[in-house]
Amino acid sequence: MNKTQLLVKLKQLSDLSNNTTGDTNPILIEMESLIDAYLQKYPQDIDMYITLALVVSTVPLADDIKAIASLEQALAYDPSNSTATLILAYIDMYTGSYNENVLSRLHSISSEDKEIMSMIAYARSWHYEYLRDENAYEKALLESIGLCNQYVWNYDSLGRFYLARSKTYQGIMAIQNAVRNVKHIHIGNESFAIYDSDKFLDSNLKGIYITIPQLEMIYETLSSTAERS
Repeated sequence: MNKTQLLVKLKQLSDLSNNTTGDTNPILIEMESLIDAYLQKYPQDIDMYITLALVVSTVPLADDIKAIASLEQALAYDPSNSTATLILAYIDMYTGSYNENVLSRLHSISSEDKEIMSMIAYARSWHYEYLRDENAYEKALLESIGLCNQYVWNYDSLGRFYLARSKTYQGIMAIQNAVRNVKHIHIGNESFAIYDSDKFLDSNLKGIYITIPQLEMIYETLSSTAERS
């Protein structure tokens, strides 16, 4: 199976997974097996390692160890790959690992693309929050916003940081900017490829593609802050 054929098959399986109400694990396992077989033949396909990472990290499969290994393999071939680095940083944060090597990889990324560097700065902030380095955390968030002020999560994180330190005005302004930057609200009957790296970044690094519960959480922060003021 060549890459074009594989992508067609993966799209079919992804659509099936999105539309089923039952156990999606067998579908994800089939997708994983197809990609594994492809990579046996084409072991230098960086994009497909990223695709594999997104598939195996999807619930209920949730094989974060294999996802990280796949991303590390992609970065072995292309150490400057920002997409692989950002997804690796997200999984590292989500699993609570906060590996110093991941932070080093984030520091090593350099790009003329301000949107990419904004996501890199935001991803670095996760490590500083974990290390309880408030100055570095705030600085990374401000850097992220300075590079691109059209995202959601960097503003939301900065707003919560300020609110926790009784900087109510600055916090509310930041979170209101976060709400204004939402571009699309995901509803339950929408279908998209679970291995779409752009959609992953839009959802998890930028926040411009957001779910209803996530948006409600932001509004709840604004509402509770107003009640206390």
